[in-house]
Amino acid sequence: PLLGSAETTASESKTNGTTLYVGGSGPGNYSNIHDAYRNCSEGDTIFIYNGVYVFSPWSGITVNKNNVTFCGEDMMETILDGQEELGENYFMVYGDNVFFRNLHFRKPEKHPLGGGPRHLNSRGKATCIEYCYFDAAIAGVSTFNSPLIFRNNVVEPMWISTALGITSLDSSPDDFYIIENNTLYDSVICGSLGDDGEYNVLLKNNSFNGGMFAMSNITGLKILNNTFTDMEILIIGEDYHDMPNYDVLIEGNHIFHSSHYDGSDYTIGMEMWPSYNVTVRNNVFEGCGESLCIEDCEEVEVLRNDFIEGGVCGVSLNNRVDDIEIHQNNFAVKNYQITFFLNDYDESDFGLSNNYYARR
Repeated sequence: PLLGSAETTASESKTNGTTLYVGGSGPGNYSNIHDAYRNCSEGDTIFIYNGVYVFSPWSGITVNKNNVTFCGEDMMETILDGQEELGENYFMVYGDNVFFRNLHFRKPEKHPLGGGPRHLNSRGKATCIEYCYFDAAIAGVSTFNSPLIFRNNVVEPMWISTALGITSLDSSPDDFYIIENNTLYDSVICGSLGDDGEYNVLLKNNSFNGGMFAMSNITGLKILNNTFTDMEILIIGEDYHDMPNYDVLIEGNHIFHSSHYDGSDYTIGMEMWPSYNVTVRNNVFEGCGESLCIEDCEEVEVLRNDFIEGGVCGVSLNNRVDDIEIHQNNFAVKNYQITFFLNDYDESDFGLSNNYYARR
C-alpha cells in the first residue's frame, strides 16, 4: 500500500533517543516542527500529529544532526505547507541516518513560478524517505553524495526539475541506493559526476509515469519489476571518460507507450550505450516505435522479452556491439524485428536463436 501510518512503516529508524511531539494535546508538545528540531538531540524522534504545519517564508529546516527521525501520524494528513517564499527546501539534510516518514509536502496555495519550495535535498549519508507524498512544486527530492532509501512514496509532476534526482561525486562500492514501491509522475535521474561512477542502484516495483528516466555511469544497476508509462528510458555510459555502466540487470518490467509510431515520429522504449555485462530478460515492450536500442555495448543478453504493438523495430543494434545473444524473444512489431546499423561487425559476436517472429 502507498499510504502509511505511524504504526506501519517499511523499515526501522536508527534512533535510540527520546520522542518529541509536535501538535496534538499532550503536555509539553511543540506547536511547530522547527522548535522541536532545535531542541532535539542526535538519536531522537520528532513525532508530528495530523494537522497543517506552515513553513513561513525562508524557514526551511537545515538538519545537521545525525540519527534523527521526522515521523508524521499519517501520510496524507500530516501536512507541511510551504509558503510562496519558503526558499530552497523544506529540509536541507547534512546529517547522517536521517529518516522522513508519513509526511505530506504540500504545494503553496499562492505560488509564483520560480518561487515556492523545493521539497527535500540531502547531502548526508544513508537518508531514508518512506511513505511520503510530494505535491507539485519546483522540484521533488534530490541527493548529492547521499546513499538513499526511497520507498513507498508518491511524487506528483514537478514544475521545473525532476521528481527524484540522485547525483554523486565520490561514490564507493559500499554505497547503496534503493528506490522501491514508489509512484512517480515526473523524471528520475541517477548518475555520477566523478571518475569512479556510482554503485549499487536498485529500482524495484515502482510506477514511473512521464518524463525521462536516465541512469548513467553505474556499477551494479538493477531495474526490476517496474512499470514505465510514456517515459524516455536511457541507460547511459560515457565511453570517452571510460565510465560505462557495468553489471546491469533489467528484468520483469513493463515499458508502455501510448503514442504509437505514426510515420513521422516514434518513441524509443529503452536506449542503452555504452554498457557492459548487461542482461535484459522477461520484459514487455509495448507500443514503442523502437523498443530496444543498443549501441556500443559488450556482453549483452536479450532473453525471453515480448516486443509487441511497436512501430519501427523490436531491437536495434548500432555502431559497435560485441558479444550479444538474442534468444527466446517474442517479436510482434509492425515493421522490422531486429535491425543492424553497425560500423564494426563480426559474425562471431552475435547469437540469434529460438525467437518467435510474428511478421517476417
